[in-house]
Amino acid sequence: MDTLDSRVLSYVDCFARRFAKAGTVRYGIISASVRCDLHDEDAFVIEVKERREPGEGTQHDVTVRMKAGRFTVEPAKLSIQAGDVVMWHGANSAVPGFIVSGQVGKQRFSSASLDAESLFTHAFGVPGTYEWGDTGPSDIGGRIVVKDLDTKSKEDCEKWMRALSQGALVTIKGRAEPQQVEIVTGQTVFFAVVDAPGITITDQRLKVG
Repeated sequence: MDTLDSRVLSYVDCFARRFAKAGTVRYGIISASVRCDLHDEDAFVIEVKERREPGEGTQHDVTVRMKAGRFTVEPAKLSIQAGDVVMWHGANSAVPGFIVSGQVGKQRFSSASLDAESLFTHAFGVPGTYEWGDTGPSDIGGRIVVKDLDTKSKEDCEKWMRALSQGALVTIKGRAEPQQVEIVTGQTVFFAVVDAPGITITDQRLKVG
């Protein structure tokens, strides 16, 4: 079974957040199995500056790696403008499950609790039907149907490659829209959280109780 669970980020997942206001963001990468408070010396820094020009924000990619038994990120220090998006992803399968957890001003954020201005993505490598929902009290949820694509001919392979370059979008604003998405094996689904009180995107088979 493909593991669909935003509480544990792996190399097939990404977590992104838009930082709308200027300020200093301090965050850390922590183990999904050991959730603890951050210490200043363990935190990485994002300086969010006032926007110099109008227009859409820029995306900045941050790669999470393991070095000497500890999580590290590249770049460790980042300077962005208000309105920009930062996206974190694991470098490879050797990076264990992790959580991005931080604070900007008095507001805390976490990849394990998706709220407004957050994005979670997952690349589905195994065909099947994935019923997902929030592990919290909300009734937010939906279904992802992943189908294998026949690749017996060159044309089939080209069709599959084109499909891989296109993601599917699920917008969450009180509920998930659309409720069902159909993709092919290898495609990515983008879960964009517009308004939610801190939710998870979790395969129903992983939920307890």
